Amino acid sequence: MFDEVKRIILREDIKYEIFRKFFHIFSLIVLVFYGINFWIGIVSNLLFMILYLSSEIFRITEKKLLFFKNISDIILRSRKILPNKVSFSPVYLFLGILVSYCFAMEPFNYIGIFSVCLGDGFASLAGKLVPSFKLVNNKTISGSFVVFFVTFFSYYYFFPYLTPALILGILAALVELFDANYDNLFLPLVVSASSYFLTFIFYNQ
Repeated sequence: MFDEVKRIILREDIKYEIFRKFFHIFSLIVLVFYGINFWIGIVSNLLFMILYLSSEIFRITEKKLLFFKNISDIILRSRKILPNKVSFSPVYLFLGILVSYCFAMEPFNYIGIFSVCLGDGFASLAGKLVPSFKLVNNKTISGSFVVFFVTFFSYYYFFPYLTPALILGILAALVELFDANYDNLFLPLVVSASSYFLTFIFYNQ
């Protein structure tokens, strides 16, 4: 049993997916900086975007800087992109966090950010590790369930109302499912905005 788990985790595609999704989940640290000070959060958010774009520029121009090379190699091996093209997915992730935090009220911004960082972060790992059939855009039913449950419980933690939590979880799963290229950007925005309107509707009945 242990050997089988070890064999799966050490698979090349799984290994790089774990590294990539660690970066995805690690982006939650931006919330810590926002908690210290709003402007510190803004600066750290922008710095992470600049750091990643710098790593992509160094990769494309074949500059051999170890730290930057490792970041871009992980992205390149875990995503289907051409070696001379920039993968903007991490940029969309930090941009989605930035816009959600700045323009959505608390705690709705947190719900959206948790949805993309944790839900979308663990979704592809679940899709590769848990046997399940594929849906559209190479997404899996197990990955969609992860997005649903993370969003559901993120909302339910702040607002213990079952119906809006279910609606929001389904909506998040659909956004992640059908928006293959820009889900890192639109998932936190859609979830943050929708959680606000659902709360307004159900709390005022």
